[in-house]
Amino acid sequence: MSSEKFKAAIKKLAQVDNQTDRAVVISVDKNELTCVVQTVADDLELEGIKLKPVFNDGDLSKMGLILFPAVGSYVIIGQVDGDNTDMIIISCSEIESVGLDTATALKLLISGDGKLNLNTVLTTFNDGKNGGIPLLKPLTDIINKLQKKVNALSDAFDTHVHLGVSTGGGVSGIPKTKAPARIDPLIITDDIENKRIVQ
Repeated sequence: MSSEKFKAAIKKLAQVDNQTDRAVVISVDKNELTCVVQTVADDLELEGIKLKPVFNDGDLSKMGLILFPAVGSYVIIGQVDGDNTDMIIISCSEIESVGLDTATALKLLISGDGKLNLNTVLTTFNDGKNGGIPLLKPLTDIINKLQKKVNALSDAFDTHVHLGVSTGGGVSGIPKTKAPARIDPLIITDDIENKRIVQ
């Protein structure tokens, strides 16, 4: 650190009247819920800037509502209880993602690219009137079985010949081929429904 930056840092530590600063985000640590910023006024690099003021007795997994600023975005940082060694993000110009964690252990993360990550026991959309969303793998397996059976029936029908039948008054004989067995058991909703998500 140059002597000028060192003087600026000492001056900042001594400030009591200015409790907020504008800064640019250099990096974000989503595990520690902190970021590194560079102040706009004097180009000081500050580490350990909190993304939220309360850490629930040190348990970072219970993060409440938190905004993760985008790297390169502008933020306003402020002191906690006038302590210039304990600073938090007050607002940011651009959000990279949003996290939410409630007292019931619901975890929700919405990223800037529109992806939604939700970890919960039951998710309901549209009052749950349409039932659960099907599980893709079991549904695909069932459709594949049906397709194979239909293909086998189609092949059997196309090649089916009655022995002993001739033009005119012939006699029917024993079929050379037999139709495939029926599909059992019948499909039920529980086989393909994901009960954790209803719409």
